[in-house]
Amino acid sequence: MSKSVVYVGVDVGKSEVVAAVAGRRPRSFHHTGPGVRGLVQWFRGVAGDRPVQVCMESTGIYSRRLAMRLLRQPEVTVSIINPMQIKAYRQVLLRRTKTDSVDAEIILAYAQSQQPPEWQPGSKVLEELAALV
Repeated sequence: MSKSVVYVGVDVGKSEVVAAVAGRRPRSFHHTGPGVRGLVQWFRGVAGDRPVQVCMESTGIYSRRLAMRLLRQPEVTVSIINPMQIKAYRQVLLRRTKTDSVDAEIILAYAQSQQPPEWQPGSKVLEELAALV
């Protein structure tokens, strides 16, 4: 029997990330090494031994940096979603409120319903090129 995936919706900002998990209030963490460790510890506490899929909008360097840190964790996959898809999904849900917590919840709802594919970083050369842009 396969274990059910726990989805985590994350709204990524320059200095803060806000995460949402079903049945829990969204929580914010500093977008730093210790903050990301706190994020991982929090969703691990919720997920237990089940696999985790963290979903976030593409926010350029900020989402890539977080994704690369999360991919180092065992049993964690990452999906980076086009922001236009999230915007369209928000409209379908008729949600007008725009806060970081609401954004994280909408990303979570999108991930649960659409089960987006896993993101994989490009080759080292492509990652270096993206960092220059």
